[in-house]
Amino acid sequence: MEFTETGTLKKWSIGDIVIIPEIQEVSENKFRGGAFWCIPNFDQLGYPFEIKHGEYRNTKCVTNTLPHEKFLSAASGAGWGKLSTRVLWEEKAMATVHQLEVRAHLQALTPLTTLRPGFHPYFKVQGTFTLEIGGIKITSENMPVDKMIIVPVQKNASGSVVATLITSNLHITVAATMEEDLLRSNACFSFAVWSDNPEEYLCIEPVYGTAYGIDNLPTSFVLDRGQTTTLVSKIIVSIN
Repeated sequence: MEFTETGTLKKWSIGDIVIIPEIQEVSENKFRGGAFWCIPNFDQLGYPFEIKHGEYRNTKCVTNTLPHEKFLSAASGAGWGKLSTRVLWEEKAMATVHQLEVRAHLQALTPLTTLRPGFHPYFKVQGTFTLEIGGIKITSENMPVDKMIIVPVQKNASGSVVATLITSNLHITVAATMEEDLLRSNACFSFAVWSDNPEEYLCIEPVYGTAYGIDNLPTSFVLDRGQTTTLVSKIIVSIN
């Protein structure tokens, strides 16, 4: 796996099969492809957050080796607080099943550190596709262009939520969970689905929280100084 200096995964392929297309700058400071964490916040939320999709993707890693470690803080020095992050990416292969697991360990460095994180992977699609999330089916025929679809999802028995993408000869499962006893019991999740070019790629983005807002996305939650949580996202690929 290759990463940018800020810890964004550049691409992910299984042999010659592209799963996550290579990150590219399509216009000035506008990128498509790859996969990255949105920490402390997914999307553009306003105060106490300041940057759409958060400071993580704009902050250099302490070192270029895994796990990626960073110290994050609000750009103004106020706002959502301060955070240390430790992110590990791991590939696993089992016959025709391949898995990419990403674990983001977060520790608050300030009281009332406010978070609404998400994981933001791009997936290569070719021709028709079907995406199933919590009983909702999204297809290449009804996927809107440049409009986000938000689907709240209930946890399964293992405490995870899943979305399933079927495209070409691939069966791709995106699974997410939140660890640490502090938040796990009342964790809630939504998937944000988006693309401005659904003929080529699709973003299936788990968003983490502890309560739902009126927009069906989780609202922000708070960690006190020293408290931790671990966000886990898995991409599981079966090749037919």
